[in-house]
Amino acid sequence: MVVAQEQYDHYSLPQDKSPSKRRIKERRFSGKGKHSLSILVLMFFGTGMLIAYYYSQVVVSGYEIAQLNNQITVIQQETDSLSGAVDSFDTLGRVEYIAVNKLKMVKPASSDIVVVKSSLAVSASQNNTSTDNNVKQGNAGQEAKSYVAERSSKVLQAFVNLLGMKGS
Repeated sequence: MVVAQEQYDHYSLPQDKSPSKRRIKERRFSGKGKHSLSILVLMFFGTGMLIAYYYSQVVVSGYEIAQLNNQITVIQQETDSLSGAVDSFDTLGRVEYIAVNKLKMVKPASSDIVVVKSSLAVSASQNNTSTDNNVKQGNAGQEAKSYVAERSSKVLQAFVNLLGMKGS
């Protein structure tokens, strides 16, 4: 008779086969890799610093522009107030008041007035002949009035009024 042999391989407890632990190798950069990585980090840091610097310059410039705009506004307001003050001094009544009261000027009689024709009123071609003829004919007063009317300067009109010539 044949008896089956027992096989102990199947009935035995399994042997602990510890799985082979793989050591995870730490990859270390080689000298060239470390050098290039540090250069890359420094480049990013430098770029960030440049961006921050230029941004701060833009902010400072904007602040200075705002300050200058405020100064322009203040100066324009001052200019407007000063031009209003100058306009008030340019009125005929004020000029006459200062001339009569402060400078103690008096209005002359019409016989005391001597009119001198300036070269501004006379054209270049009529400079010599018409000046002599107008003074001889007594038309100098009329031409002075028309000259003042043409120029329409407030100061000249006030002066002509002080002298007693009634112009426009």
